[in-house]
Amino acid sequence: MTGQLHQTTQAATATATRTVHPLQSLANEAVRALNREDWKEAEALFVRLCRLAPKSVQSHFHLGVVLKRRGATGKARFVFTRANQLDPNHTPTLFELGLLLAEENEYAQAAKLFGRLVELDPENAEVRQQLGMLLSELGEAKQALNHLNWATESPGRAYYRAKVLIELGRLGDAVADLRKLPRSMALKLMAGQRRGVLFMDERLYDQMLSS
Repeated sequence: MTGQLHQTTQAATATATRTVHPLQSLANEAVRALNREDWKEAEALFVRLCRLAPKSVQSHFHLGVVLKRRGATGKARFVFTRANQLDPNHTPTLFELGLLLAEENEYAQAAKLFGRLVELDPENAEVRQQLGMLLSELGEAKQALNHLNWATESPGRAYYRAKVLIELGRLGDAVADLRKLPRSMALKLMAGQRRGVLFMDERLYDQMLSS
C-alpha cells in the first residue's frame, strides 16, 4: 500500500511539473525577448502567457510595458488597467499606468495612482517627485511642495519647486531652484505666474539671482 501511495505521489508530482514547466519556460522566453528589445516577439509571447494564465499580474504588466514601448498606448493602458484590477497594490503597474496617464494629461487620475504609491512606499523619492509634479499641474501648490521636498535633486524637481514656491508667493525661497534652471526657462517661469509677479526684464532677473 505504501509503495502504491509513493508511486501515485510521484505520478502526481510529474503531472504537476509537466503542467507548470511549459508556462515557466514560456515566461523565461518572453522575458529574454523583452530584455533584448525584440518587441514583436515579446508581445506575441506575453499575449500567449496572458491567455494561458489570465490572472497573472506579472504577465499583464510585462505585456503593457511591451505595448507602451511599441507605441500602442491605448492597448497598453487597457492591459495595465487589467493588471491593476488583478492586484491594486502591484507597484510597478501603478507606476507605469500613472506615467502613461500623465503623458496623456490625465493628471487627476495619475495623481490618484501616485498617491497610492506614496501610501505603499512613502520614502520613494521618485514617486514623491512624480506626485508633486502632478499636483502642481492640478494647481495644488502647497500639497505639491510637500512631496517635492522629498524628491532628490533634478532639473524637474528644481523647475516644479520654483513654480509652486512662486505660486505660493515665496519668491525668495524659489531663488535657489531658479538658479539651477536655464535663464530662458527661469525667466519664462517667473513671467508666467499670476499674483503680479512679472519679471519681464532680464536685468531684474540677473539682479535677483546675483544678490
